[in-house]
Amino acid sequence: MLTIGVVERINQDRIAIWVEEQGSYTIIKLRSPAHIEQGDVMCWSDGLEGSCTYWNATKGWNAEVSVQNHDVSIDLLRQQLIA
Repeated sequence: MLTIGVVERINQDRIAIWVEEQGSYTIIKLRSPAHIEQGDVMCWSDGLEGSCTYWNATKGWNAEVSVQNHDVSIDLLRQQLIA
Protein backbone atom coordinates (compact mmCIF):
# COMPACT_ATOMS: atom_id res chain seq x y z
CA MET A 1 0.00 0.00 0.00
CA LEU A 2 1.05 3.59 -0.60
CA THR A 3 1.27 6.35 2.00
CA ILE A 4 0.80 9.94 0.86
CA GLY A 5 1.71 13.01 2.87
CA VAL A 6 2.40 16.72 2.51
CA VAL A 7 5.64 18.37 3.64
CA GLU A 8 4.57 20.72 6.41
CA ARG A 9 7.73 21.68 8.29
CA ILE A 10 11.46 21.71 7.57
CA ASN A 11 14.23 22.18 10.13
CA GLN A 12 17.72 22.01 8.62
CA ASP A 13 17.97 18.48 7.22
CA ARG A 14 14.87 17.04 8.93
CA ILE A 15 11.50 17.17 7.25
CA ALA A 16 8.07 16.64 8.80
CA ILE A 17 5.46 15.14 6.47
CA TRP A 18 1.82 15.30 7.58
CA VAL A 19 -0.08 12.09 6.82
CA GLU A 20 -3.79 12.93 7.04
CA GLU A 21 -4.94 9.30 6.97
CA GLN A 22 -2.87 8.51 10.07
CA GLY A 23 -3.37 11.88 11.76
CA SER A 24 0.35 12.17 12.50
CA TYR A 25 3.74 13.06 11.06
CA THR A 26 6.52 11.04 9.49
CA ILE A 27 9.99 12.52 10.07
CA ILE A 28 12.65 11.98 7.41
CA LYS A 29 16.22 13.11 6.87
CA LEU A 30 17.48 13.73 3.32
CA ARG A 31 20.29 11.51 2.06
CA SER A 32 20.42 13.00 -1.42
CA PRO A 33 20.80 16.55 -2.75
CA ALA A 34 17.07 16.67 -3.56
CA HIS A 35 15.37 19.98 -2.85
CA ILE A 36 12.13 19.49 -0.95
CA GLU A 37 9.85 22.40 -0.05
CA GLN A 38 6.82 22.95 2.16
CA GLY A 39 3.70 21.84 0.33
CA ASP A 40 5.42 19.11 -1.70
CA VAL A 41 3.40 15.88 -1.86
CA MET A 42 5.51 12.84 -0.93
CA CYS A 43 4.61 9.17 -1.49
CA TRP A 44 6.17 5.98 -0.13
CA SER A 45 5.40 2.34 0.50
CA ASP A 46 3.79 1.62 3.87
CA GLY A 47 6.11 0.56 6.66
CA LEU A 48 9.40 1.69 5.12
CA GLU A 49 12.09 2.24 7.76
CA GLY A 50 15.75 3.25 7.62
CA SER A 51 17.22 4.24 4.25
CA CYS A 52 14.70 4.20 1.42
CA THR A 53 13.31 6.12 -1.53
CA TYR A 54 10.38 8.53 -1.31
CA TRP A 55 8.64 9.85 -4.44
CA ASN A 56 8.14 13.62 -4.66
CA ALA A 57 4.87 13.71 -6.62
CA THR A 58 4.93 17.52 -6.77
CA LYS A 59 8.29 17.72 -8.52
CA GLY A 60 8.29 14.32 -10.23
CA TRP A 61 11.45 12.69 -8.85
CA ASN A 62 12.73 10.30 -6.19
CA ALA A 63 14.53 11.40 -3.03
CA GLU A 64 16.82 9.15 -0.99
CA VAL A 65 15.85 9.56 2.65
CA SER A 66 16.44 8.08 6.06
CA VAL A 67 13.20 7.56 7.97
CA GLN A 68 13.63 8.93 11.50
CA ASN A 69 10.17 8.15 12.88
CA HIS A 70 6.55 7.40 11.94
CA ASP A 71 3.33 8.33 13.75
CA VAL A 72 4.74 11.43 15.47
CA SER A 73 2.06 13.48 17.24
CA ILE A 74 1.91 17.26 17.03
CA ASP A 75 2.95 17.38 20.69
CA LEU A 76 6.24 15.60 19.95
CA LEU A 77 6.94 17.24 16.58
CA ARG A 78 9.29 19.99 17.80
CA GLN A 79 11.36 17.50 19.79
CA GLN A 80 11.63 15.17 16.78
CA LEU A 81 12.68 17.94 14.40
CA ILE A 82 15.58 19.09 16.57
CA ALA A 83 16.71 15.64 17.73
